[in-house]
Amino acid sequence: MFLRKSGNLFYFLLFGFSLIFIPCMDGLVIAQDKADSLLLLLKKDKEDTIKVNHLNDLAMIRCYSDPDTSVILANNALAIAGRINSKRHIADSYQQIAIANYMKGDYGASLENNFKTLKIRQETKDKGGIAEVYNNIGNVYSDQGNYPEALKNYYASLKIREAIGNKKDIAISYNNIGIIYDSQKNYPEALKNYFAALKLFEEIGAKMGIAHSYNNIGIIYKEQGNYPEALKNYNASLKIRVEIADKSGISYSYNNIGSVNIEQGNYSEALKNYFASLKIREEIGDKAGIAGSYNNIGDVYSRLKKYKEAEEYLIKSKKLSEEIGYKENLSNTYNALTELDSSKGDFRGAFENHKLYILYRDSMDNEEARKKTIQTQMTYEFDKKQETAKSEQDKKDVIAEAEKRRQRIITYAVGAG
Repeated sequence: MFLRKSGNLFYFLLFGFSLIFIPCMDGLVIAQDKADSLLLLLKKDKEDTIKVNHLNDLAMIRCYSDPDTSVILANNALAIAGRINSKRHIADSYQQIAIANYMKGDYGASLENNFKTLKIRQETKDKGGIAEVYNNIGNVYSDQGNYPEALKNYYASLKIREAIGNKKDIAISYNNIGIIYDSQKNYPEALKNYFAALKLFEEIGAKMGIAHSYNNIGIIYKEQGNYPEALKNYNASLKIRVEIADKSGISYSYNNIGSVNIEQGNYSEALKNYFASLKIREEIGDKAGIAGSYNNIGDVYSRLKKYKEAEEYLIKSKKLSEEIGYKENLSNTYNALTELDSSKGDFRGAFENHKLYILYRDSMDNEEARKKTIQTQMTYEFDKKQETAKSEQDKKDVIAEAEKRRQRIITYAVGAG
């Protein structure tokens, strides 16, 4: 699971990797306990596949809080996997390196290692693994704002997952596809995919997935101006997250509820929710979330004409976003700084910040990208129809061949009589 910000809202990008770490406080304690156990095991491990698995498991646990260490651990796993020449474990190690690089914001290295993983998964004909890698490549492109490539990989993943029939993985694909459509303001397609994900998560009783789906559905309604439905879904998500003690998720629910408070002009309630969200994010070390909270708090202070406080939080948001390479939040922060400078009468500053806002905004979205997105969707739907038609034709051919054999048997029987 990973989060991507758009406007004042956070979406949940879901990894196909089964061991992805969820950074809630209880999860941190459990993860630390498991990390300690793994460290003890590693001291006794021989250089075999078991040690590779333990190193990669430990790398996954460290992935969110310390991605640099995660990369080192996964590279150690890769070295052992290479020496014992286990293709599956080499692929596992590359995949873990790719995820850790993604968490670091090193998208180039993440893509490079994802493609290495993909090549081996294809050689070993590991369909589930191929689907995971396509999904994770889609996450990287999504974070970069390269929506056509993100959607292309998400659909490639979905196609394989539908053939396998794993409902959880299919739901993850629907969720991530919905995020891309929402990013391009194609709300009907976004809702269609979010509701499809929700249905599957409910069928298998995946509470975390259900909470994510309610959250993302709430985002669509909020962007459409349907605030009662937005709050209904955000609160449904929050309720589940409290039940399962998902502190990270709770922080994002507070954040999104605060965004509705702003639209309704209830700034004091918005600040209350934003600070509640920020407190949790600081506790768990969620840098992307912290940057988003700084931006949102600065925006509220700007609306309240508390310009000193507004500038303080917006500058902190900008610096942290630059540090972690969070381009989308930089776009939002420059937009907020533009509005702040305009309110203060600093029109030169507003002009400079507006140019940077436009630069980052246009790098995330353009008309050509929209056309490619539509083309990708149409290609997927056409291929699916073709497969269905071929399947139906194959059935007809089998029936026809069976009928021919039956007629031949009758003919032989009559001749023999």
